[in-house]
Amino acid sequence: MLSWYMSKALHYVLSFVFIGFLPIWIFVISPELLKLSADYSDKANMIHTENNRFDQNTDWVGKTIAISSSNLHTVNSNSVQSDIATQFKVESLTGESLFELNQSFAVNRTTRHNLAGGNDTVGKASILFSADLSKNNTVYWPIEMGAPTELSFVKTKVVNKMNTFHFQAVNSIIDDTTGYDFLPLVPEKYRVHSFVNIDIYVEPITGTIIDYQDSGTSSYVDDKGKIIWDISQWSNKYNEPTISDRVTEANKKIQQYSIVTLAVPISSALLGFLFLILGIYKDSKKKH
Repeated sequence: MLSWYMSKALHYVLSFVFIGFLPIWIFVISPELLKLSADYSDKANMIHTENNRFDQNTDWVGKTIAISSSNLHTVNSNSVQSDIATQFKVESLTGESLFELNQSFAVNRTTRHNLAGGNDTVGKASILFSADLSKNNTVYWPIEMGAPTELSFVKTKVVNKMNTFHFQAVNSIIDDTTGYDFLPLVPEKYRVHSFVNIDIYVEPITGTIIDYQDSGTSSYVDDKGKIIWDISQWSNKYNEPTISDRVTEANKKIQQYSIVTLAVPISSALLGFLFLILGIYKDSKKKH
């Protein structure tokens, strides 16, 4: 008789444990597991083209094909934010450094939106995309550029067998002065505005950028924003190995996301109800 009561009690205790574990997992453990990694880093290699005429009243030097890369790495991290350093670099096919832009950002580890700090002094843009991405317009700060721009959702598109959200900016004007402050006229005499086209393809469950491409024209402008002289025409696009690596990375993150948000809570709920039913069943058998 004692063993029967202990068996029945065990079923109810296990039911209570598994069902009671659900809110702890959903509201405490799961959010921590889904935060941006405390040691987050990322790299993308791109094909770069450019054509320059930095000196006024000169001809374009001719289109150059080069290699560009974007790098992000975490410098410091706490429970709320990560301080991330970024670098966009362009090198010739022989390895000569042609251009380099280094920036820093404070990022909310839960939302992945920028916080005020570093280059984003007001914290209204994002260098990363959030998980469970919506189709709403977003203010994005490409680390390839010195200022943010607004992206609009275009459509869903399959890239390398991966479903993505396509976001786009068309002829967007950004203040790119920071990116050209190596020129003697910047910013002492002119600022630089870039007229930018961007296409980004993002896996929406994990916020992983699968493909990225941009193009634009940068120009000297006066203090009223009037164009004085076009100085550079340029473009960047992820190369195929980077796209392939991003698809692999996104698939792994989707599996991890599914385990955290679906597999564990569903399993816990099923086990809880199973032990509850077993306890009720033992009660009903004893009464008969």
